[in-house]
Amino acid sequence: MAYGLKFDGVNGQTIFDTDKPLEFLTINGGTVTAAGTSTSFEADTDILFCRPASGSSFACTTSYPSGWPSGNNQTISVSFSQSTSFFKVRRTSVASNIGTATGQYGLVVYDGTGTDDEDIIFSTIKAQNAIDIVGTAEAGRVSGSGANAQAVGTWHGSTVYSGSTTDVFVSVVFGNDNFGGNTGTIQGFTFNSNSIVFNSTIPSLSGSGNTVPLQLFGQVVIAKVKG
Repeated sequence: MAYGLKFDGVNGQTIFDTDKPLEFLTINGGTVTAAGTSTSFEADTDILFCRPASGSSFACTTSYPSGWPSGNNQTISVSFSQSTSFFKVRRTSVASNIGTATGQYGLVVYDGTGTDDEDIIFSTIKAQNAIDIVGTAEAGRVSGSGANAQAVGTWHGSTVYSGSTTDVFVSVVFGNDNFGGNTGTIQGFTFNSNSIVFNSTIPSLSGSGNTVPLQLFGQVVIAKVKG
């Protein structure tokens, strides 16, 4: 490799290598977490992490960017079913500075093209609050066919995280908390004291009052903030 910094794991896997075109995530903006009933994020740059600020259930309704699918607008509006704590992460090279770098000590790694903010691939100055990824949940799907078909991945009722849920957040992919004007939560999560359970159903078309369980659409990341 060229001159630089490289960390390998005990099994020989590369963890960090400044000779590679790496990108790292950092919290975007100066506020670590905020709380409210609505927010927005940029679909092409941000990942939004949420958890209920009170109660146990988290659900939201997301709206496509205005003018979608034409145009370049990437802003997704989010309405929460209750007061919700959230933060947004963005690639370090395009994140807003957290604090002022001038006069601060730390490690800054550039991509080799320059020393502007957009050339930073890792910075202990910008990343004053680290994202500690504690788990993921894979999309739900059906494997096999006919009598051999079985549900795999994450479905309604699946536990996606076990352990204390204090300060644990899940990422938002898509959500709808008012499906067709009926009771039903799509892509929601229930935060128990020691587990997070996926909650996603729609009302049955039969009008029986029953609900139909749904799978997780896409993948979600489960994370903590380390200050």
